[in-house]
Formats: sequence, structure tokens, C-alpha cells
Amino acid sequence: MEFFNNCLYRAGILILSVMLFSGCSSMQTMSSYARTGDTVTIALGGSEESNALVDILKKEDISITITDSTSNTYPIKIRHLFRVYPDNSSSYIFNTNMAASGNSYDSYVPPLLGQWMATVDLVDPVTSLLPPLAEGAATISVSSPAQINPSFLYTTLGAQWPWTNGNLASVAIEILPGVGASNTLNRLNPVSYDPVVDLEPLPQIIVSPSAAPVASIAGGSFKFVYNPADFSGGLIAVPANHDPNVQLTSNVTDLGDGTKQLEVILLNPKGFLNHNNRTFPSATEKMAIGKMSPLRSVRFNLVFKKSAIANNEITWQDSIQMVDGNYIDLQGFAVVDITPVMKKVR
Repeated sequence: MEFFNNCLYRAGILILSVMLFSGCSSMQTMSSYARTGDTVTIALGGSEESNALVDILKKEDISITITDSTSNTYPIKIRHLFRVYPDNSSSYIFNTNMAASGNSYDSYVPPLLGQWMATVDLVDPVTSLLPPLAEGAATISVSSPAQINPSFLYTTLGAQWPWTNGNLASVAIEILPGVGASNTLNRLNPVSYDPVVDLEPLPQIIVSPSAAPVASIAGGSFKFVYNPADFSGGLIAVPANHDPNVQLTSNVTDLGDGTKQLEVILLNPKGFLNHNNRTFPSATEKMAIGKMSPLRSVRFNLVFKKSAIANNEITWQDSIQMVDGNYIDLQGFAVVDITPVMKKVR
């Protein structure tokens, strides 16, 4: 029975991910009902141009509380924080080919956004004790002034038809009588490994343009030299989002002096726009599958697992340097008005 319940819970997460991939935050938890001690899942909004104010959310910097029907407020634990993206065969991606129109989700929400999901245990984050939640209607509040806009408003079609994105300051949940227990999220007991851990973002450095280019670009090439001893778990380059138009290749060379060189090429042969707007200035500049990408897609991440710099926000540039990097225009010439910039985001 426990295995069956765990499967149901993970299936619920997947269903919610499909429902909320387009970047909206929760109006209620996935589990509309819970007991003190139970586990629920909350959507924290889109990863870009939405609730998230930073490139990567950090769960250690997010505060989450629950207020019960008697107006008593208790801190609760955010156990996991991860992103999900839409299937490239979904209507949301397919409709990226279309200009914004109609009343569907993909008409309001900018294309190619990810969705932040939080797995939350209704327990004290420090002591793991169960808060004495009163039965009845309750609200969960998520806050992080530097990271999250709790109530983001989409206005793609103008002020007349704003699309509200939920309110993370007041996420509805019904508290049931009795005492629950945090879901172990095991694949199969007695295995004690928590598979959701592997969905959380690893430490990473984001590489992005210093500014918006004057005109559309085709991509760029970049070289990094790093000390492999400081990246004992390896170092890889990945696109910053799941844009199907983006082509990224990389290669690592041992330089024979105790350092390694990572070369990265990022391209979209049709080009990257110099903006993220869904409305297009001309028929030839169109953000669509098999066509142009938004400016946000020209970024990529350098991801590492075990590293001496994982928790070092000050001296990480002593371990890795960009020795060459430039963007090219659609004719293959170097772009001179922007340069690549490295920023450690986790």
C-alpha cells in the first residue's frame, strides 16, 4: 500500500507539472486537503518574466508559513525546489508558432518558460515537529523579497484582459483532522533514497550577453579554462532553457598544465531575437518552432556537481576564467556591441 501511495503522489506531481508548465503560481496546493505533517506541492511560478526575480531560486532563501483557521501562523519546511518544462509536442509549444490571441493559456504566457515547483512538508523547518494546525480553511504563504514576486500579473493582451498568476502570499489549503506524515518519496521501500533530490538545480554559472544586441544574432563561441581539481565532479555546459531551436555543442581538452579547456558553441541558424516579446516587428522575425528564438535562449549554464567553489560566492573566478568569447550575427560576423558575461547563480 505504501508503494501504491508513493506512486500516486509522484503521479500527482507529474500531472500538476503538465497543468502548470506555462509559468503560473499556485492558487491552491496540488493536494487541496492535508493534515499537519503531510506533504504538499506548490507551483511557485515561471522561471523567467514571471514570479521568479532571479535566474535560479534558492530554497534556503525562501520563507514559507501556514496560517490556520484560527489565524495562528507557523513556519513550515520547503523540502525540494525544482523546475519543470513543457513537452515539445504540447499545445503550449506548438502554439509558440502563433501570435498571441484567444483565451488559451499559451495566448497569455510568454513561450518557452519553465515552472518552479516546491515540495513542502507541513512540519517545523528546524525541529521537524508538527504544528498544531486547527481544522478548516488555511493559507500557505511563500516569500523571498529578493527572489519572488508573490503576485505576478500577465498583461500580454493589455490592461483590459490581465491574466493573474495566483498569489503566493495566500495559497489555499484545507486542513483535515488528525496527524499525517511526510511522504518519503521512495521509489520502493526499504530503499531510502529520495529521487526528487535529483531534480533540484546543481551549482552553476550562467553565461549571458552583457546587454540586448542592436539586431538579431546567430549565437556565439566561448572558451573557458578551469582547474579540474576545483570541479572534482565534472563541469558541463547546458542550454539555460528547453528551447528546441537551440543547438549547443561542447568539448573538453586537457591542456597538460593541470588545467582543462572547455569550448562551447551555441547556435540557432535562424537567429536569436534581440528581445523576448511575443509580438513580432515583421513576418521575417518570428519566434516559432524551427524559426527564431527569444533573447533569453542565447544563455547557457556551466553546471558542476562537486566543487570547491560550490558555496563560495567570492573567489569562484579564481577556478574558472573565460579566455575567449564572442557572439556572431546572422551573416557570421562578430557582434561588437555585446560581450558574454559570467555570473554564478547557485
